[in-house]
Amino acid sequence: METPILENSRSNFSTVDQGFFFVKSGKTYYRILLNDILYFEGEKEYVRIVTISKKLLIYKRLKEVEEQLTLPFVRIHNSYIINLKHLEKVQDNHVYMEGVQVAITDKFKERFMAIIYHNIF
Repeated sequence: METPILENSRSNFSTVDQGFFFVKSGKTYYRILLNDILYFEGEKEYVRIVTISKKLLIYKRLKEVEEQLTLPFVRIHNSYIINLKHLEKVQDNHVYMEGVQVAITDKFKERFMAIIYHNIF
């Protein structure tokens, strides 16, 4: 059972709203800055968080991660959520960022492309 202090802190302070969150990987807790995240990659019961400087594996489903995120994070594949802030280009049903190529699947393409079209200059 949670203590009242934890209940109050959760309702009054969301670290995601502050631009960061904490994750547990192994026995260590890491602070992750949202702006540093390149993408999340789902691997069955785990999610790999890839940032500018490190990769962490956490015990969580990608769907759970997706439910906690808003733009600039967009799901483009059953196994990937990307950070649009690091997107370099979209070409031939793939996105490119920081030397990584990820396919855009049909299931997520319409929503993703709507976001891209909405932001064309």
